[in-house]
Amino acid sequence: MPPAVHHACERLFYGRVHGLKKYLSGSGIKRAGKLLRVGKRNKTNPPIDILMELYMKMILTALTLSLITMGSALASPATDAAQMHFAAVGANDVALLMRGYSDNAQLTWVGGPLDGTYTGADAIQGTWVKFGKAVGPLKVTVSNLEESANPKGSTVSANVQFEGKMPIKVRYLLTYRDGKLVNETWQIDPKLTVASY
Repeated sequence: MPPAVHHACERLFYGRVHGLKKYLSGSGIKRAGKLLRVGKRNKTNPPIDILMELYMKMILTALTLSLITMGSALASPATDAAQMHFAAVGANDVALLMRGYSDNAQLTWVGGPLDGTYTGADAIQGTWVKFGKAVGPLKVTVSNLEESANPKGSTVSANVQFEGKMPIKVRYLLTYRDGKLVNETWQIDPKLTVASY
């Protein structure tokens, strides 16, 4: 909670409502003015239920503003799944990779010795096992991660560099439906620029 809001709340609870107007805005100013008039007319502090209502509104406003400002920093489930997918590829963790796929998923590999289209869990698993044996563990660098989403699903695209014996630069495209990976495109692109953050 911002210090100004916290200070205003303290003033409310201790019955010191004078000067409250400078801490509130919008309809809160009118409400504070009403409290000031009630307090002066009755020569008593405002009723506690009105104070509690104001306090809760200030807390909710502060919380809402905090969530709005940090909303863009929060990742979506598809973006989180994509990051986990890239990390699992780098770690050669085939079991973890396979948990993310739907039963009838499709992997399209463009370029390199594994070039081809693989449909279904068994074919995809066999491809990742071959890849892992050939390259070993890899350092993963991801850049330009973007997501497009609507109620039917999400598509995540990224530039990914896997570094081991030699760098493998991949333009990645992952499509998720109902939380599962349904379509994956692994486009090898030696000229791809992957900037680390």
